[in-house]
Amino acid sequence: MTDAQYATLPQWPHAYPPSGASATLKLLNEDFIVTELPLQLPSGDGEHIWLDVEKNGANTAFVAQQLAEAAGVQERDVGYAGLKDRYAITRQWFSIYLPNAKGKGETPDLTLLQHPEFNVLSQSRHVKKLRRGDLQGNRFRIVLRDVTGDREAIEANLKAVASQGV
Repeated sequence: MTDAQYATLPQWPHAYPPSGASATLKLLNEDFIVTELPLQLPSGDGEHIWLDVEKNGANTAFVAQQLAEAAGVQERDVGYAGLKDRYAITRQWFSIYLPNAKGKGETPDLTLLQHPEFNVLSQSRHVKKLRRGDLQGNRFRIVLRDVTGDREAIEANLKAVASQGV
């Protein structure tokens, strides 16, 4: 967005006094880190395998497709609690319906799957599929670059957000 386009936007309400600050957000994937907080952890038993996956530059749907292919199942058999940003480093859980591992009684070890945009950090069985909304929330780590503005006003607003929320 150009400065001229930005100037034509309406003045939205502010939770805190404007500080006149500006910064560059998400210049690099490493500038935006999201960690999913699951409602529960896998039990170790059940018809689904749950995978703890770290992604860098990949969206959730793409990873779900890759996991389905690697496990030899349909995409509908892969579940996840929410969509995560592609332009970030994200960590989230996926589930795959594998009741008897294709009749062999063995579960494929997807932690061995190698892909340039994601890694399977761990896997365990569980009794249910992950569905949209099955999460407590997300934890964010955000890096702002090229910050300009009144440093004291910025710090005062950051302290207020930390203690009172947005």
